[in-house]
Amino acid sequence: VDLYDYCHKLGRSAMEVLRDFPSARPPVEYLMELIPPLRPRLFSISSGPSCAPNRLSITAGIVAYKSKTLMERQGVCTGFLKAQGEEQVQLGVRTDEAGRVPIWIMPGSLRVPKLRAATPLHDHHGLDAQVAELATPLILVGPGTGLAPFRAFLQERSHLRRTLRHQDRSYPSPVQDMLFFGCRHQDTDLLYRSELEVLVANKDLCHLGLAFSRDQASKVYVQDKVREAASLVWQALQAGGVIMVSGSSEKMPQDVREAFVGVVEEQGGVSRQDAEGYIKTLESQRRYLQDTWS
Repeated sequence: VDLYDYCHKLGRSAMEVLRDFPSARPPVEYLMELIPPLRPRLFSISSGPSCAPNRLSITAGIVAYKSKTLMERQGVCTGFLKAQGEEQVQLGVRTDEAGRVPIWIMPGSLRVPKLRAATPLHDHHGLDAQVAELATPLILVGPGTGLAPFRAFLQERSHLRRTLRHQDRSYPSPVQDMLFFGCRHQDTDLLYRSELEVLVANKDLCHLGLAFSRDQASKVYVQDKVREAASLVWQALQAGGVIMVSGSSEKMPQDVREAFVGVVEEQGGVSRQDAEGYIKTLESQRRYLQDTWS
């Protein structure tokens, strides 16, 4: 019990144990065998390649806190990236001269489904295969840094629409894409505020649902905003829309799913059981996609 309380209950690290017992001086080789290798840190790319072909961005929250033993801790990767940025500012280093960070790119799990083979390529306002996926409404739910992949999606779709307009080519109209974003405080936590406002102004988003959980007495979350926009959500689903959920894997994904079940039940005029079946069908068709992390 004492060992459990000391090591596990308080989540002590090897560094903290060595600090508490300075007489213990194990060989470095032993420590290297004891400490497991770091697992890769995976981040969603939050910029569209058409908008920034020679640059990519990530959207990450800096992890920094005090442990239960009052030791300062920080995220291994986000702490490293933060230190890199601070060093460049202190040295007056230009962005294009900054130090390099090793990365690799792997396919993501969030993708707009391809049109069925039986669907003629010119059914959607004369669009060809390159732009046909614009006909699929996106219903995006990304609280916090879950916004990252959706920023990239929306940038690409907005860029494609601008290109088509310049070429006097048509695309599905009106746009039915919608985004639900949540954070604690509007003044300090609303990511990419100006970009989101431009997307709405340019009609690249038909609806922007913003939930600020700590700006009023009662907490408001993204699932509440989904329920408020039930009619628009249902219209998008009836038009073949795809739901994508990105963010924390704790309570949020289940609460959001429950909100969509409620939307189907209310707007579709069906039973709770049938609404649940509708969402399961979307999942099987890859029209309800999740990318969540702990």
